[in-house]
Amino acid sequence: MRVLVLDDEPARHELFKAAWGQHDITHVWTASEAIRALRTASYDIVTLDHDLGPASYGDGLRVARYIAQLPGVRQTARVYVHGANPVGSAAMLDTLRHAGIGAQQIDPLCLR
Repeated sequence: MRVLVLDDEPARHELFKAAWGQHDITHVWTASEAIRALRTASYDIVTLDHDLGPASYGDGLRVARYIAQLPGVRQTARVYVHGANPVGSAAMLDTLRHAGIGAQQIDPLCLR
């Protein structure tokens, strides 16, 4: 499986690597990197953080909006939101679910 992990915290990247290391994981740190990756490849699993550093509040929502408009993503990708910001995470989940994508909230600490 191909996995895309979007987060600004190195520790979270390590949690996903430990949980899904047997898969092909692409690690990205910014919304721009995530969108660029989504333009060039398809992923079976996409994980999204909402806040990507102090200057990047809500960038995860920008990626969720991008995913929501991708053709065919409803049938292929599982999208997980793992942001610590409950309001931002809810906005991402609403955006994805409104587009017909069965997104879920996860806690990366529970992946071990």
